[in-house]
Order: sequence, then structure tokens, then C-alpha cells
Amino acid sequence: MAKGYTRITHEGSPALIIPIRKSTERQSDIELEDGSVIRAKLALVRVTRLVEQYNSDGIPLYLVQSNNVVTVESMDSLRNPKTRLEVEVH
Repeated sequence: MAKGYTRITHEGSPALIIPIRKSTERQSDIELEDGSVIRAKLALVRVTRLVEQYNSDGIPLYLVQSNNVVTVESMDSLRNPKTRLEVEVH
């Protein structure tokens, strides 16, 4: 077993937790017709490779745990007026 890998069992099959060496988290920017912009990216938490299990092309099978990170920017006219922050200028 390679150094740094953690051996586990996933649904009865041997698996290895593979440490993430480097991650470049890019986001997708989606601009909607109403002027809103949705930004989304996938943040990987953990990657596990199933031991000696492959897809039909011979590529190893991986399990990926991730979180979706989503933000929305919208025009003031679309926002709920009851939740707008009022800024006082002195």
C-alpha cells in the first residue's frame, strides 16, 4: 500500500482513501435573463478508490465526497424589500 493512503472498507469491498495533493477550485458563473448571477463550484472533501474495481473502459472506480458551494447575486429590484439592509449616513 502506498504511503499516506488509508485502507477502509466500502460496502464490503476494500478501498483506499487517496489524499488530495492539489486542488484548483474553479467556479461556474451563470448569468440569468433577469440579471441575476449564480456562481457554483464543487469542493471535494474526500476521494476513495475502490481496490481492483474498474469501469468498462478499465478506469479505476472512485467515490467522491463533495460539497456544492453556491452564491447568488441579484438586482435590488428582485430582492424582498423587507430584508434589504438600510444604511444610515451620518
